[in-house]
Amino acid sequence: MSERPVAEPFREVTRLEALREGAFEARIREGWYQGRGAFGGLIVALIVRALEALVGDDGRPLRTLTCHFCAPAVAGALRIEVEVARSSSSVTHLSARVTQAGGVVAIATATRA
Repeated sequence: MSERPVAEPFREVTRLEALREGAFEARIREGWYQGRGAFGGLIVALIVRALEALVGDDGRPLRTLTCHFCAPAVAGALRIEVEVARSSSSVTHLSARVTQAGGVVAIATATRA
């Protein structure tokens, strides 16, 4: 009888490495695919982690997130760049861009309020 492989904790699968302020690298693992590329929810989770890493715990929960998937993300490294578009006393608007092998995988906008 063969043993089933132990599933990695989601926290580990969505781990980011900071490259510089607002820029992160993540790694897509085989087995996290749906069709030609990684699950969209995995890409969104990586974006949310990058947004949180940029703004820290400012006490503002994520209220909205819109993500457009432009191309499949495949196994290997990908880069996530996030920036604060505008921040006021009550709301923060952010944007994110996910790239892999020089092409855009996803773009997103988010609001924390």
